[in-house]
Amino acid sequence: MISAAPSIKLPHYSSGDLLLNWFAEGGAPLSENIYRVGALSYFQFSSAFKTESGRLCGAFGRSQDRKVAAIKCAAEFIERKAMLDFFSSSGADLLPSSFHTSNGWAAHFNKEEAQSRSYLEALERHLLLLSYLKFGWRGFRLVQKIESDSIDLYFLVSRYSAGGFASGLVAAKSAQYSGLSFGYCVGEEKSVSTAQFWESALFEAIDRILTLNGEQIDLSDDPKSWMRREAKFYLETPFDLSLFSNEFADGISVDPPQYHAQVFDVSEQYGIPVPFFVAYSWGGDLIPIFNKSTLSPSAAVYLRSILHRNGLSPDIPERHPVL
Repeated sequence: MISAAPSIKLPHYSSGDLLLNWFAEGGAPLSENIYRVGALSYFQFSSAFKTESGRLCGAFGRSQDRKVAAIKCAAEFIERKAMLDFFSSSGADLLPSSFHTSNGWAAHFNKEEAQSRSYLEALERHLLLLSYLKFGWRGFRLVQKIESDSIDLYFLVSRYSAGGFASGLVAAKSAQYSGLSFGYCVGEEKSVSTAQFWESALFEAIDRILTLNGEQIDLSDDPKSWMRREAKFYLETPFDLSLFSNEFADGISVDPPQYHAQVFDVSEQYGIPVPFFVAYSWGGDLIPIFNKSTLSPSAAVYLRSILHRNGLSPDIPERHPVL
């Protein structure tokens, strides 16, 4: 009698584990740091690749959970790859190239979640721009200020909201720099008083300061990036902190903006061993992030039409803090 072979219990791998294994096997560079500000500590993973034009495209993941931070970095790496592939083909027909940025892009294992996060990413910048372009810094209310030995933090919420969602801006001030580093977030208005609402903006704002550690932003790493140039301006130029106020007129609720969306299943395209989706939300009434100096004539016409549809002045400002 031949006895049955004992069953072997295979280890269970989550989608996140499989994604990280695939990412590691692909050989992309990956760096890890642990940063601390006061009682807060978090993990930061970063990676990068060079585009066909030779520009450096970075990907980051930040979380108080180490694995989550690594997964976010791998996901953003894929998202950036998909974004560039899209813009190099059909994307050119959708928006002027001046607006080909990572705004409105998101990635997730779940198709619906990818699309939802994509929309919220675009809505985040839309509400911030709408508030700033209409009211300047009076378009934000200072919710809280937190001081520490190394970095002071200012938590500001947008005056405009849409569909129950508001955007947040965290400004980080370090004695190492004359200006500020910004981070951005979006969430339900009712959750503004929670730490979860601000987490991504907080990490983004302090990350630049902690990574640079007193060094100036080197524009030679990516001389064509207007976002890098503007980040340098705001970080290294003195800023009048009295512009932040804890008072503004009542918040303004507007209808959710119309927009276009597309979701891509990139699993097969990139050989990812788990379902993985990248989504993009753009156009319609959404205000795209922009820099006046980089706008082509057609882009300027497009932007002015969007500003008009949102009840804003057609005058395009030289700069704004929404990067």
